[in-house]
Amino acid sequence: MQSKDTRVFTVDGKQVRFDAQIFNKNFESCRRSKKIGVGEFEEQLAKKLNVSREAVHNWRFRKNGPSDVEMLIKIAKTLGLSDWTLLTKEIDGGNTMTQLTERQKNAAKRIYDVCIWFLSEFSNTDGFNDYWYKFKDAGSTDPEEDIYELVQEKMDKVGMVLDQEYFDLHGHEIYDEFCEFASEELSDTYNGKLSYAYRFEAIPDGHPTTSEDYDRAMKALNAIIDKYL
Repeated sequence: MQSKDTRVFTVDGKQVRFDAQIFNKNFESCRRSKKIGVGEFEEQLAKKLNVSREAVHNWRFRKNGPSDVEMLIKIAKTLGLSDWTLLTKEIDGGNTMTQLTERQKNAAKRIYDVCIWFLSEFSNTDGFNDYWYKFKDAGSTDPEEDIYELVQEKMDKVGMVLDQEYFDLHGHEIYDEFCEFASEELSDTYNGKLSYAYRFEAIPDGHPTTSEDYDRAMKALNAIIDKYL
């Protein structure tokens, strides 16, 4: 769900919040145009905004959001956006739970399927860390960064399906919940966990295992389906 630490802003009489999904799309677009890694671009962006890299990282993973409009304006300018409100999403204050049509059910199924695909990839590669060996054997000097690049491509596929199904599902609560699931639950399966040491020393260090992260994410995903279907 949306972090309680994300500020609510009033724009033209409407209440809006920082939209981490839109921020991430523009973050990725700028990063790829510069042809640099995720960590390096987080550092560059943080420097330009005069904030910590951790702050930028937290915005990306919906831990919190910018604290004021001035920061949103600076972010928009730095990412090349003409309007800072493009980084926000209107809050629906009402209870609009409605029955899904057959077409909407099919759209929801496609989102569900791509989330299952992502989680299967996660499970079958020991939390994506099997790729560590692949990149290391190929002579990579930073296999962790390479894995993040690879996983981001997989997350982009999830994001593309979400974008495709917006036409049929926008305005329905299930779409917002799927977006939050992708931004939070899917991201949490790998965020900060793609080092060799983290996964392979998970049990003695008390870190969640791949199976535990998989089960938690699947439980959250199926809870969405159980709620609306």
